[in-house]
Amino acid sequence: MGIPLTRRDRHWTYADICALPEEERWEIIDGVAWNMCAAPIEPHQWISGEIWYRLRDLLGADGPCRVYAAPFDVFFPRAPMPTEGGEPVLDGIDTVVQPDIVVICDRNRIIREGCVGAPDLVVEILSPSTSQKDLRDKFALYERGGVREYWVVDPGNEAITLFRLGPDGRYADPEFYRLIQEPDARAESRVIEGFSISARELFSRS
Repeated sequence: MGIPLTRRDRHWTYADICALPEEERWEIIDGVAWNMCAAPIEPHQWISGEIWYRLRDLLGADGPCRVYAAPFDVFFPRAPMPTEGGEPVLDGIDTVVQPDIVVICDRNRIIREGCVGAPDLVVEILSPSTSQKDLRDKFALYERGGVREYWVVDPGNEAITLFRLGPDGRYADPEFYRLIQEPDARAESRVIEGFSISARELFSRS
């Protein structure tokens, strides 16, 4: 399971990562900085593009929901943010991540810098360097942050895992879709009406 480079030398904030060189990409979760510098491999990028395209085609340009692909910052503030001139002050936020794909249906959450608060749907595509973070640290973050659906796409095992937020604020037992078992079974969203995809569509390509 992949373990990305982390920095724990201090409690990191958005202001700190903004001060780093532009070519460096970092996420921060509860003040711990996680390195994202390695470029994703080709299967990751193909899958990301396929999911984004299907969501964009479904949602259209003028609907209530918008879909974004990384790099796109999602801020999880712990308390109401201060504002200056009517704009949120983001510098002190200590949890900022860049999911592979997000769908946001509350336009009030969208700001120039990204999204403040939980998207309605998050998709993370596993890679060797991010699997531990996506399955443990980001899972816990998205659950406590109120992400209604969390999809984990695993190219290595040709599998889709879908987590849905229950009324208790916890993710219910996951739903699994594997190419080797039920290639045409469709992972179907309950948050984005009409969105579904099968393992065959993601992992079988010429």
